[in-house]
Amino acid sequence: KHDAGEWAVQEGGQVYGVFVGINDYPDDGSDLPYCDADATNTARTFRRHFGMERDHSIVLTNSEATPENIRKAINDIGAQAGPDDMFVFFYSGHGDQVPREDGPDTADPDGNDETLSVYDGTLVDDEIAEMFDRLNAGTSLVVVDSCCS
Repeated sequence: KHDAGEWAVQEGGQVYGVFVGINDYPDDGSDLPYCDADATNTARTFRRHFGMERDHSIVLTNSEATPENIRKAINDIGAQAGPDDMFVFFYSGHGDQVPREDGPDTADPDGNDETLSVYDGTLVDDEIAEMFDRLNAGTSLVVVDSCCS
């Protein structure tokens, strides 16, 4: 039998995370239920059961979840994580697929970019991958609860 947190990080490592949930989108008719609660509850679960310290995480919900704020949160929290640590990114909200301007390539053979539809803009899969490439965390966990992403 294993302790719930054993698999999460190397011995002595920490858990860092950015948790995003969007219910209330600016456009009428595009709101979703419970996404902000999903982000808040997931962050709470990582604090209670996986030892993540409160100052090692950021929760962004609804109008806080702008592209700029998400980029900053991933950069700021992610910069704290080292090779023995785990970085968690959780997203609950709308997603989409959009045609790539330059068409299919080896990373996107279907010719589409997948996006996260955040509060007042989008984050494209290639940009998200670049942000994660800059992290020094030994383990990165990405959980996305959205359509098409």
